[in-house]
Parts: sequence; C-alpha cells; structure tokens
Amino acid sequence: MRLTRDEFESGGLSAKLGNLLHTHRLEPEEVDLVMDLGAVEDLIAPGVAALTRAFMADVPHHHRWRTFTVSACAFPKSMGGVQRNSHELCNREEWIAWRDNIHARRQGFTRLPTFSDCGIQHPAGVEAFDPRIMQVSAAVRYTLQEAWLLIKGESTRFTRPGAQFPSLAMRLVYGHLRHYFAGPKHCAGCAGIKAAADGSEGLGSAEIWRRSEPFTTLRW
Repeated sequence: MRLTRDEFESGGLSAKLGNLLHTHRLEPEEVDLVMDLGAVEDLIAPGVAALTRAFMADVPHHHRWRTFTVSACAFPKSMGGVQRNSHELCNREEWIAWRDNIHARRQGFTRLPTFSDCGIQHPAGVEAFDPRIMQVSAAVRYTLQEAWLLIKGESTRFTRPGAQFPSLAMRLVYGHLRHYFAGPKHCAGCAGIKAAADGSEGLGSAEIWRRSEPFTTLRW
C-alpha cells in the first residue's frame, strides 16, 4: 500500500487508512506499507526529516505492518542545471535525512522505517520526452556517499553517444574526477563505467547507461 505526500497533506490519513483496511478486510500484518514523500529536491535534509516524522506520526500501527518503508527522491528533475561539458555535485538530501535524523534517532521510534529512493531518476520520469524534437545530452549520474556526481557532455545531435559516453567515463575513471570513482569491483555499474573508459564495445548509448547507473546507488 502506497501512501502519497498529497494524501498525507490532505489530512485524516489515519482514518482513511483504517477505512481502507476495513473495506478490503485486511490486517496491517498483511500489508507492505510505503510512505512516499515523492520529489523533495526543493528541501534540505532537515526539512525532509521533519516531513518524514510528521508523515510517520499520522500512520498508525507502526509495529504491525509486514514491511514499513519511507521513500523520497531528491534527484533533480533534469540535467539542465549542469553546464555543457562540465560536472556538478547534488546532495542526496533524502538519504542524509534518513541517515542523520531518522536512523540516528531510531530509539525514539516505535519502528525504524526502511529507506528507499528513486535511484538516479526523478519520479516525474521521462514519459513526455520526444527525442525527435527535444535535445538530449550525454551524461553520467554517479552516486557518492552524500551526493550525486553529475557529469554532462553535449547534445547527441552534435556528437554521437558512442563517442561521448566513453569520454565521460574516462573523466571519472582516469581523469580529473577519478578521486570520486569507487573502483570497478564496487558494483556492476562501476565495472561498466571502467569497461567503457577502457574502450569496450556496446557501452555507448543512453539506454545502456541508464540501465547500469542505478547499481552505483548501492553504496552504504
């Protein structure tokens, strides 16, 4: 069962949840509950933590749900804020909020919710993107301990992805950004980045990179 931020902010969440369970003849022990804060890229970590605590306060039976999870996404909606052929760091505010506020103060909660995020994709998705009329730039989205490293190339209309992605990978593995690289043994995503930097074939499309990049979010 997914509870959204809009449902929380509309009020009466506890009563609505109780009615839903009653209507479907469910007990909390039969339900995997997700408190979905949605996009929080406009908040800093203390704000995300405060929103999480308020959301939790409106949810009853913390200890009874089969699983109990809080999900949020601070990843930017687009790479538009990163200049062409440059890089930026973007804080993982949802992770920092959970780690430093929720997990760190877990003794004060009836039950610690499991952390969840959206990896390296904003929840708004890319459904409205039309590659026939919209430009796309090659980019690497790499997860660090407290931030995402966003490495941007240029429009694929001018330089094909097959040439750009290996070049971006080289910046991370061997170039001026190498101090951020966790090494090829860290995860499948990192191994793929190293392979691309070394010239392996089949690693030069946005589809391949988007498929492999979430593996880098596994770092604890």
